[in-house]
Amino acid sequence: MRYYFLLFTILVSCSGYGQERIFHKILNEFRSNYSNGSLENFYEIAPLLDVDAEIYDPLGYHSHYSKVSMVASRLIRENTLFKDVDLDSITSSRERFEEFLDSNRSSLYYLPIVDIYLNRDIGEYDVAYRLKDKTESAKPPVSFFSEQELDTISLKRDDFDKEVDFFGALLKKTNRYDNSKKLLKIANHLIATKDPKALLYLSSELYRHRYKYDITNYNADFFFELVSAYVNNTIEVKDKGGDFSYLVTEDDYSNIKSKHYFLYWQQHYQDYVWDDGMGLFVNQKEKIQELSPLELYIKDLYSDDSKKARSSFKKLVQSDLQLVNEYIQSHRFDYYGTNKVNDTLPTFLKKRIKALTQLTNFYKETQVEYDLSSKLSNLLYQLKEEKTYKGKIRIENEMINTLSYNEITQLEYWLSLEKHSLANRGGVNNSLSRVFDYYYSNNLNQIIKDESLLRIYFKKAMVYDRYGIIGSQNNYLLKFQKLPKDQRNSLFKLLETEKDEDIIRSISIILDLKKTAKGFISKPASNFRHIKSENKDSLDLTMNLVNDYLSSTYRKYRYFLFKEGRMFEVGGNLFLTHEEIFELHELYGDSITHKNLYNYFVANLSKKDSLTTLDFNRVYGYKEHIYYENVPVGSLSKIKRGADVTSIRFKKLPQTYFDSLITYLNDKNDLVSYLNFFGEDIDPLKALEVCSRFFKYTKDDEGFYRHLINNSEFTFWLSQNKDFLSKDEERNILRLLEKGLRKNKDDSYDYEDFLEASFFFENRNLTLADKIAAANTTKYLPIKWDVVRLIFMRSKKEDFASVLEQFINTASLFKRHSKRGIVNDDLGVPLTSYDPKTIQSVINDYQTKGRKLFFSDLVRDIYPYAFKGEKLDYGEVYKILSFDNVLSFISGQGDDRNDGVKTLIRLLEEEFETDLGFQYNLRNLDLIHITSLDNRRNAWKHFLKEKGLVPRNIEYFSLSDED
Repeated sequence: MRYYFLLFTILVSCSGYGQERIFHKILNEFRSNYSNGSLENFYEIAPLLDVDAEIYDPLGYHSHYSKVSMVASRLIRENTLFKDVDLDSITSSRERFEEFLDSNRSSLYYLPIVDIYLNRDIGEYDVAYRLKDKTESAKPPVSFFSEQELDTISLKRDDFDKEVDFFGALLKKTNRYDNSKKLLKIANHLIATKDPKALLYLSSELYRHRYKYDITNYNADFFFELVSAYVNNTIEVKDKGGDFSYLVTEDDYSNIKSKHYFLYWQQHYQDYVWDDGMGLFVNQKEKIQELSPLELYIKDLYSDDSKKARSSFKKLVQSDLQLVNEYIQSHRFDYYGTNKVNDTLPTFLKKRIKALTQLTNFYKETQVEYDLSSKLSNLLYQLKEEKTYKGKIRIENEMINTLSYNEITQLEYWLSLEKHSLANRGGVNNSLSRVFDYYYSNNLNQIIKDESLLRIYFKKAMVYDRYGIIGSQNNYLLKFQKLPKDQRNSLFKLLETEKDEDIIRSISIILDLKKTAKGFISKPASNFRHIKSENKDSLDLTMNLVNDYLSSTYRKYRYFLFKEGRMFEVGGNLFLTHEEIFELHELYGDSITHKNLYNYFVANLSKKDSLTTLDFNRVYGYKEHIYYENVPVGSLSKIKRGADVTSIRFKKLPQTYFDSLITYLNDKNDLVSYLNFFGEDIDPLKALEVCSRFFKYTKDDEGFYRHLINNSEFTFWLSQNKDFLSKDEERNILRLLEKGLRKNKDDSYDYEDFLEASFFFENRNLTLADKIAAANTTKYLPIKWDVVRLIFMRSKKEDFASVLEQFINTASLFKRHSKRGIVNDDLGVPLTSYDPKTIQSVINDYQTKGRKLFFSDLVRDIYPYAFKGEKLDYGEVYKILSFDNVLSFISGQGDDRNDGVKTLIRLLEEEFETDLGFQYNLRNLDLIHITSLDNRRNAWKHFLKEKGLVPRNIEYFSLSDED
């Protein structure tokens, strides 16, 4: 009996959840049964094509409610390959679909190799393709099943005429989640048959496990790369847009490329013959198109010969832009596995090639010399070879003061061709970043006056941003903040005649403009008087301007979606509607500020019976708030029961909010996450006390312990707190540690965390030297290195000499980077050698001179120009704080290049007898105690202004100012 007859009866008597359950049952049974080859599966799902009711439609990250008819239609599409059939038409209703099934029943059949139904012989399906020579050729490792393993397989080899069909059938018994080692063995057996049908079996896996039910084919790349490795050509098939593409597995969510790829192999696998000499299947029927010179450059990028790969990379980015974009589109450029590009090439290679080719073409058009001169090559050599900190600064300062704009451009271009980890050997990447930073600040006025230089600057600012990697190359437009009126007018003038989209984009960002069909419009969050216009286009434009403003203003903040009881961290903006634009204008007139927007969002919560996704995002989604007095904690009671509000992370809420929020916790098992949401702010003893109250509701006390040890300030507090603890407090702490050790003994990482916590609690009142002695006697060796490192990191100012003395005794525990961390990062003493003799001389110097003179002499050695006579020149100090906390041109913070700033901060601490409220250590203590050098130097810059030691209006816009 067909389902739809029963369905009709049930739907008459059922509604709501009962209906939805029946619909899901029918849909799920189709998913489970369609591969049995019976057309009855389609007849049973057909009635759903007439159902307009909505059901929950789980589409991974895009779960929502959809019409039943739409879901049924999608399932039919995902499992059919009908030639010359309008699927939109035949799935528009049950009647139309059943008519199609009835009239085509004799020609419809199921193709097991790809789990799909067809209406024509597979040979009748057309496929367009192109064959080319290969650019990649690496083969995966070879491994096979043992005879014993083959004996355990349920399939019998004797049931198959050919070995290739036996292993092909074995492959079809696997699924998308199967172990890669198992799949590799089957694949190697197929290749070993030397039968070209192996290529059909392997290639068909891409389409058999096509994207459907929103499930990804996790092994698509494996099979595609395997087939590619064992044939003597590449196969390009058409993508969704009708363009030929080699990368079948990339962006194929509509299954177009995998379908065409399968059809090619279905119709052409017999064109290939195994060649023993080449170890490949060779196409014997069709002529393979030879690679163009550009494709040969691309092929060289995969070479093991680094010199050859890098030479071809440079030639590639100096080629025709249109051709380069066309040819590299079909390459992924992996950095791992068998088909990886040369290790010395830059990260995100495809983005780099596109961007650099565009820049090179621009340089050619504008006659900019971009290749490195011999003079600059010599300077780079000097930078690489210079070992001392002050020596590097001397060379950098010489470059800042003597190089031309074009020479700076050449250095940027050279760095852009380098892999950042290689470019930074000898600190060159960091040194050049400081050079660029100073140079552009010193010469910005001259650049703005010279239109040709200005165009080059704006062009490269946009191109560098496309490299797709962190670094100061992303921040070039920061130099143009707070321009005087005459310089802004210069940019407006350039905008009137400029044709290059990148340059237009740069100017638009600086001047805060939005491009429209009628020209450019100023885009501040004000002047919305024309909002009341009846012209819909004007209203839409206004709404877009405000939303665009909000989106860019908060682009670095995180927003949280509240849906189906789960939290997802996503990017987004505040999405003002037409009505809200009107209302905001009525409330605030022409001025919309952060604070009145926030207050508006908070006020709206009181009008709602329950919080929506948007309400939740707007009020609680800010990275940082300054309006805590208005946070509507009571509104949490409006959130849907079971929602994971613990993911909100109110990072800076006062401790008093904790108890209030606990009352809205529906599931006490979420208590661990609730504590996580306060992070560093909740007192450890308070956390213990709160948890002891709620343990009767939860089984997750072990999870709480693990959280408190790993993610809170508890372990740091244990090592520092010397106050008297009550017996109850001691008992609670000991219970936590003992239970944690007992329960986690089989988990080495958690066990080690609890051992470390126990060590610091037991030895919290010892001197640093005695703590080191205790650490050296630990019986559990895996924690020894970590405990000693943490002892050094948690030291205080008065421990300076003791740290160095104990460091001499324990240096053998540490690698060079860790040694640098203790001496340079923790203490602020820049050294290049960490041998006992050098360390002892530092101790002697420190004890002889005293702390202030010791650091004063260190700073004078590095920055002699930071002094006027015996006193600090605070103007120069301010400039050093602004520019010498380097962000690499490409990649992250400047590592040892920033040691001079740390030393300068140590001197400022002595000069003014304050640490400005920062912890003593100059780097992160753990996951919670994050000490950013950037935050610390900014605090000192602010301090110097507040003390009147530098003018209040002084400001340097550094390329290293990430925020």
